[in-house]
Amino acid sequence: MKAFRVVNKSIPFMDNFGERKYNEIIVTLYQPPYEDENVLNKTGWKQKDVTITDITMEIRDGNG
Repeated sequence: MKAFRVVNKSIPFMDNFGERKYNEIIVTLYQPPYEDENVLNKTGWKQKDVTITDITMEIRDGNG
């Protein structure tokens, strides 16, 4: 199992009304392969628009 933080750089953090937009998600994959295409499989986001960070150890340590 691996966990990834996915941040979409093309979605602004706030909208015009001061409401927070959800430009960040946590994706957990339970089986390999742990590739970018698999991480983005259900998001609808494009790889060129996102930053993917492996946070598996943060989750295990309880700091996630």
